Amino acid sequence: MRNIIDVLRDQYNMIINQEKSWGFFSALIGYINYILETPILKKISDEAINKKLKEYDKLATLEEKSLRELKQVKNKLLKIIKDNNISPDSLTDHRWSSIPNPSGCSNILESLRAFESGGISISGFKSDNLERYLFDIAISILKLNYKKQLNDFLVSNQKYGEYYREPDNRIITTGNENGNFIFSKTLKLRRQQSKFIEKTEKFEIWGAFNTLFKFQKAFLEKSQNKGFGYISQKYSEGVRNSQEARDAIDIVFFAQDLEILAESKSGEIIDPYSIYYLKKDNFKNYLSMVNTYLIKELAKTENKKEHSKKRFSFKNQQLKYEDTNIVISKSKNTNPYFLLKILLKNIKKEWAYDELWDSLYGTTYEPEEWKKIYNTAYDLNEKVARQTKINDLIDITKTIIKINPKYLD
Repeated sequence: MRNIIDVLRDQYNMIINQEKSWGFFSALIGYINYILETPILKKISDEAINKKLKEYDKLATLEEKSLRELKQVKNKLLKIIKDNNISPDSLTDHRWSSIPNPSGCSNILESLRAFESGGISISGFKSDNLERYLFDIAISILKLNYKKQLNDFLVSNQKYGEYYREPDNRIITTGNENGNFIFSKTLKLRRQQSKFIEKTEKFEIWGAFNTLFKFQKAFLEKSQNKGFGYISQKYSEGVRNSQEARDAIDIVFFAQDLEILAESKSGEIIDPYSIYYLKKDNFKNYLSMVNTYLIKELAKTENKKEHSKKRFSFKNQQLKYEDTNIVISKSKNTNPYFLLKILLKNIKKEWAYDELWDSLYGTTYEPEEWKKIYNTAYDLNEKVARQTKINDLIDITKTIIKINPKYLD
């Protein structure tokens, strides 16, 4: 463990002192690979990244639910249009969505179908874009005097303001002059979750690991002369939403900057303004965060091992401490002695008081008798402590007694 910490410190000092950007990033890749190739470091980084995956999974679930709710609203709006013989050409594109009708689409319904079929590619969350289309359609229906048919989606100014109010924003929305439409309750939660991820990734350790690992992927692809189209397709496959797509795009952008930085190897002067994403100062901060975190976690693991060293042995129903027998009772005729013999029958079991009472006294257990067993276990701990200076071998509560798991193999 100490050797690993020394390697981390040596590599960190070597990287952080690199003057040229290419030297910095080419040394950084060795540091990242060391993390991925060293089991204990990989375990620590995986635990950090799992926090990211948990938040991403929550986001994906909220996005899927939002889309289901919005599609139900879409079907209801289409039914209103059909039932009232509303001409699709009368549905004005109010540009609430800021999405221009693509070539070949004569009205907003055709534009919506093109969007849903993938004919229109729009950045951002699909739920946000779908909601904008629904707003445009609902505004048109409202302006055609079909307010009654839209009552399921219209709310008061107060409810509309509460829905769209940002938690950290003092500005209060008092309504929408085009119509107070709310189409999905879950969409608000999804937006809050995406903003939470955007905010926390800047400060949480998983964000630093995530950035370094995206850089490592970009470096690997460029070292194999992979093109940007290939990289984009590879890491975009299977993305569930805009947040995950952004991670894939970052890898492409990192690869583009790497290509520019690689030219500096031959001594060429690189315009610093041509590098948009691989900013050395930013990556120094990510490196410092990760290095400090890894060393801290390694030290905690080392201390934990030292503190909970398994110096007890429970073989053959005999308690030993560092190969020396623990004597509870020379006469072998005391309650602490008998209690230990019971516990040693199954060292991983949690023993209920009634089980112990029957074995110790052979009579029916009464709840008010709990103190008798509690005191017997306490005395057992005292006898062990006198010989080992460890006073918590037996874990005692008012309902169960067990051997402390930290002393078990």
